[in-house]
Amino acid sequence: MKGVQIFEAFWRDSARTPRFIIFSAYIAVPLVLFLFHIRLWTFIVLILSIILMTVIEYFGYTPPVAALAFRAWIAGKKVTRRRHLFGKKLQN
Repeated sequence: MKGVQIFEAFWRDSARTPRFIIFSAYIAVPLVLFLFHIRLWTFIVLILSIILMTVIEYFGYTPPVAALAFRAWIAGKKVTRRRHLFGKKLQN
């Protein structure tokens, strides 16, 4: 079959983080916000989000993982046991 071209391992790049030029693709939302509503405050939001994403990536996190780590830091280390769930008492 001369017309069929077989790609080998084209899926290997599917686990990589999406990039927008040199930045993480997570800045796309503030960038679109700025492009549709060009004001000083949206420009400041865009610049702050780029700085925040760069700092997060410097420490080796992605934004969703950084949000989970921040939530765990806020919640603390103490885990309490629930004695009831949705108004029903659990059996011991």
